[in-house]
Amino acid sequence: MWLATKTGFTGTPTSEQLKWNAKDRNAIFEAISEEVFARVNGMDLASDIWKELIKIHEGSTKVREQKYHLFRAKYDSFKMLAHENCNDEERKQEQASP
Repeated sequence: MWLATKTGFTGTPTSEQLKWNAKDRNAIFEAISEEVFARVNGMDLASDIWKELIKIHEGSTKVREQKYHLFRAKYDSFKMLAHENCNDEERKQEQASP
């Protein structure tokens, strides 16, 4: 089941593959919010829905790289001030994380 969702089908799907696709779609639809459902409802293949969910929740590769560099720069800019202790520093980092 998972392999078909993750990789999709090659060629014309068999009736057995279509059954698994329907089960996969139902499992995905039961696990997502109504807002996300509205964005993926028109897709037929579970693998296409899965790819779109990745884009929705993680963004494209470019967006992920930009987020990484942004958070890395924030992390690198943290400095513990003379009057702060380790707990204060940890609290600041938790507040800055997404």
